[in-house]
Formats: sequence, C-alpha cells, structure tokens
Amino acid sequence: MTKDLLTKIQEIEEKAGKNWLQIIRNVVSKEDLVKTATKWGIELTREQAEEGYMLLQSEAKALSESELSEVSGGILYK
Repeated sequence: MTKDLLTKIQEIEEKAGKNWLQIIRNVVSKEDLVKTATKWGIELTREQAEEGYMLLQSEAKALSESELSEVSGGILYK
C-alpha cells in the first residue's frame, strides 16, 4: 500500500467516521470508489482508485491490524 493511499484513507476516516470501511466495502467499481470518496470531499487519482479498489477486492477484505494502526495513528499491541 502506498503512502499516498494511506493518507487518503486517513482523510476518509476523518470525514466519514470510524465506520468508513463498512461503507466503502459496498463499492462495486473503481468509479464507484471515486464517487463515494467524492461524497466525503476526497479526490482520488486514477492510480489511488485502482490501488484502493484492488485492496478492497483482496481476499482479506479489510486492512491488517498494522495497516489500520498506521492509518489511525494508534499503537498496535501484541
């Protein structure tokens, strides 16, 4: 995951709230991802939309604990 995409994810969480991932999991295309982000005032480049959509389509269907920790600025406890 690129740093640019992590930055966009942080912006989305700030504007959409903690349940942003549940909302964004429902996107059905890269275009839908861009449209959803735009509703929150976030602009995505084509590359960010492609990377984000691929991430959403991955088998994990969610960010790892360490990625979520990086995005939220929290500390990962093990």
